[in-house]
Amino acid sequence: TIMNTQINPQLSFSQVVNDFLNLLLDEGGMDTVSPEVREQMFNDLHIRLNGKIFAAILSRLDDNQVTEFRNLSENKASGEEIEKFIDSNIPDAQDFFAQVFLNFRNDYLGLV
Repeated sequence: TIMNTQINPQLSFSQVVNDFLNLLLDEGGMDTVSPEVREQMFNDLHIRLNGKIFAAILSRLDDNQVTEFRNLSENKASGEEIEKFIDSNIPDAQDFFAQVFLNFRNDYLGLV
């Protein structure tokens, strides 16, 4: 699974997310659906995963950090700015995200 591989540091977070979701769709047996259906499924999963990531991040921040994070998000900060904020405010960010992804994968595939 994706969680058993090291995340390539050269990839942006959005590339990691896209690769993860494509692998998840393949794992879920969606590698034979039409490109249009797959794109819609990908977009739906992307929205759901973003929601999970956002909620998980907020659960790890204090009130001041939550305000700062919301401001970054609302002001359409670059992915790089958001990644810097996360790295400086969530000490174990890579493990944290690996767990969020693993939980999302298990929910999607119906695993316990």
